[in-house]
Amino acid sequence: MFKKFKILFLFTILIILGFIFYNNRVVIKEYFLEPKNIELPEEVKFLEIESEDLVEENKDIKESPLNRVQEVNLAVPFTIQSPDQKWDEPYKEGCEEASILMVYAFLNDQNISVKSALKDIGEMIDWQLENYNGHFDLPATTTAEMAEIIYGLKTELIELNSIDDIKEVIETGYPLILPCAGRELKNPNFKEPGPLYHMLVVKGFLANGAIITNDPGTRKGEKYIYEADILWNAIADWDEELKNPNQNSKIGILLK
Repeated sequence: MFKKFKILFLFTILIILGFIFYNNRVVIKEYFLEPKNIELPEEVKFLEIESEDLVEENKDIKESPLNRVQEVNLAVPFTIQSPDQKWDEPYKEGCEEASILMVYAFLNDQNISVKSALKDIGEMIDWQLENYNGHFDLPATTTAEMAEIIYGLKTELIELNSIDDIKEVIETGYPLILPCAGRELKNPNFKEPGPLYHMLVVKGFLANGAIITNDPGTRKGEKYIYEADILWNAIADWDEELKNPNQNSKIGILLK
């Protein structure tokens, strides 16, 4: 009798522990995946880039960018695509909108709060519902179109041949939005299996070649570091016909 009671007691304890671990699985996962403390270069605001002192200091950047700057870190404000962290519709699919918002805030020296992000991302989603009859994965061309119409931004689609092309854009003082095959980013903070399609903002790079991003797909995405080869492999525009990211289509979205 005592032996049966002991087995039942241990079984009950295991069930309770399993329940505790399951409900705290994200916290436990993040504890073991805590990123290394990487020292980043000082952030630079867009207005500082436009100032006479910085322009004079970096006057030759556009002529020979790869030989002039070893590290860049633009002060791009951060928001996750689901600002209230509920990760429910429609915000859980709002990476395109969040990326546009971050770049717009950078260009206009604005901060982003949870309240303002919910409002601004929500308005972009409502605009899509009205004009595109739905909230879908957006290719680079459509994302650029939305940024032009809603925010009046000038846009340029940059064909990318190497990671150095990304760095050249960043060195001119502008962030770059990248469409990606989300699962190829191998970000351990994404909810498995990760997004099929995703967008993020590149805001800088380090001397060792690593890329600094604001990734709206995770609350730990601010100043998130991707290894250059992983990010390059993941870059992929959305293919409307295949309904899948095309990793042969390497393109970036420049907003001004």
